[in-house]
Amino acid sequence: MLCLGRELRLPVFPYNDSAVEVVQYADYVEGLKNKMLHAHAIARKYLKRKAELSKEIYDIRVAEYNNKGDLVWFYMK
Repeated sequence: MLCLGRELRLPVFPYNDSAVEVVQYADYVEGLKNKMLHAHAIARKYLKRKAELSKEIYDIRVAEYNNKGDLVWFYMK
């Protein structure tokens, strides 16, 4: 079997078939779904934290330029 343009040295299937775990399709899909949901939840948590930190940094930087009593532009529609 060619892989990456060369012949592999390892066999595709192990010699001892009893060591191979057979997973049913439905079990595999359910496990994959749970792993993806868990990874998505972790990503959401860190993205929320990063957004809050970015907002704090932005607010600090913007607050330096506007002091109480300064004239500012105000847009009314």
